Amino acid sequence: RDSDVTGIPLVLFRSLLAEVRQRELEAAARLLGLSHHPVLGYGDSGMKGWKSNGLAEVFANADLGEAAEKIARLIREYRPDVMITYDEKGGYGHPDHVMAHRAAMAAAGVAAARDHLADSGLAPWRVKKIYHTAWARSRPIGRAHVCTPVTS
Repeated sequence: RDSDVTGIPLVLFRSLLAEVRQRELEAAARLLGLSHHPVLGYGDSGMKGWKSNGLAEVFANADLGEAAEKIARLIREYRPDVMITYDEKGGYGHPDHVMAHRAAMAAAGVAAARDHLADSGLAPWRVKKIYHTAWARSRPIGRAHVCTPVTS
């Protein structure tokens, strides 16, 4: 049920969506005054149940250790005190968001471990607080949401 929602062929839909997401990222980075916005290089799986869920290149199907290591390197490089990610359900069940939670939580451990990423030249770093995004049940998804603490 990938392209029947839009009527656009799947290949074109995925390409257009990727371009839209890239532009959204660039616009958000500009608004936040960021000079660098790294990406992990995975594709979008689409919503749960879509054919694209089975593609090897989508984030939901990434090797967890590899994804966690990519994020851990960024944690060590940027040394954040706070990390925000989805809850274990991915907020509303989007397969990539579920993987984002799994990879971010694993990455926090990898980044802090002295025996990991020795080849990076980056010192271990412990994220002090981790927050999960949460949606108020009284508001539809996509509207205002809040972050809830996971660690203290």
